[in-house]
Amino acid sequence: MKSWVLIGAMALAMSGSIQAEEGHEQAHGEAEHHEEMGLELNEAQIKALGLQFSALTPVTQVSGYAWPAQMELPLAHQDMVASPVSGKIHKIFVVHGAVKAEQPLFELESEQWVKMQQDWLDALAQKAQAERNFKRAQRLFKAGSLSEKQFLIAQTERTQARTAVEASQQALKIVGMSQEQMNQLRQTGKLQRWLTLKSPKEGMLFDLQVERNQRIEANTPLVHIGENNHLIADVMLPMNELSRIFVGQKVSVEGYPIIGQVAYIANQADPETQRVSVHVRFEQLKGQLLPGTFVRVHFIQGTPKQAYQVPSRAVVDLEGVSAIFVKEGEHIEPQVVELIERDGHSATVALAETPDAETQVVSFGAIFLKGMMEGEGEGEGGASHAH
Repeated sequence: MKSWVLIGAMALAMSGSIQAEEGHEQAHGEAEHHEEMGLELNEAQIKALGLQFSALTPVTQVSGYAWPAQMELPLAHQDMVASPVSGKIHKIFVVHGAVKAEQPLFELESEQWVKMQQDWLDALAQKAQAERNFKRAQRLFKAGSLSEKQFLIAQTERTQARTAVEASQQALKIVGMSQEQMNQLRQTGKLQRWLTLKSPKEGMLFDLQVERNQRIEANTPLVHIGENNHLIADVMLPMNELSRIFVGQKVSVEGYPIIGQVAYIANQADPETQRVSVHVRFEQLKGQLLPGTFVRVHFIQGTPKQAYQVPSRAVVDLEGVSAIFVKEGEHIEPQVVELIERDGHSATVALAETPDAETQVVSFGAIFLKGMMEGEGEGEGGASHAH
């Protein structure tokens, strides 16, 4: 601890407790003591040196550096609303924005839709006739008045009629007709000219592709809808960052109280940027973020058990290693640390041993102490010795 000789002598000189002629001898006597014990400073000496202290704050995780990202709708949570029949766009109820499940989106005028309803009614009529024919054939066959071949023909026609009704009914359901509407159509026989297309789920509409009075064919894309509670952040990371990233890792977003998880890490880099795409999945957003939003995300890292947050200026470089100056009582000494993360305000460091609850870190004056230690090191080398 020879580096503390000059600091001890300066502190004593600034306190006015020694005469100028006796300063060198007393400082030299302190040297042997500080080689073993570090530096002992009372409150007056600390004030004279301008040192300030703060507590070591334990941390269990760090947020990592901020990386730019863009929010996107995941393909798995996007749906394309297409027209199930040909016709003409009569009305557009919603152009964009949030919609509820079963909310009307479009109204079509469609001859194909009318024909489908008529086909179902015709199939019902044919089925009714086939049922009557089968019952009659069954009575005659039992009475011996009808051949087995004729009975089987009646049975087959009934089965075909039932199948035709089922097929027509399923086609109407696929297009969007409810059971209530089917019952009404069967009772009244009144064909619906207009077909209302509804939203398949709650979400956000985007990419409208049609206009009013536009004629379209069956399966023409009309609009896209995405679940606004599920978004993906696409982050392009440098290759040297991938060793700290893993699927399932938690990720935070600057300015938003939300946490996501790494869902995908690409297995190849972009040839131009030499960066790798990482997808972060966010759920239950409730509209807090929208597709296309640019954000900054932090990949949350775990920390060693003895990890602490200190002011950024408390960490100094001593002979190529990171260190802080800690104070226990009136004793101050440098302690080597592992620098985990650092920004302009604070730093996260790992200590070799768990400090006492009373231990404090030099939050202001660490650079001064470092300079004094390095200055004496030069003096010991002989090149810039001030004596």
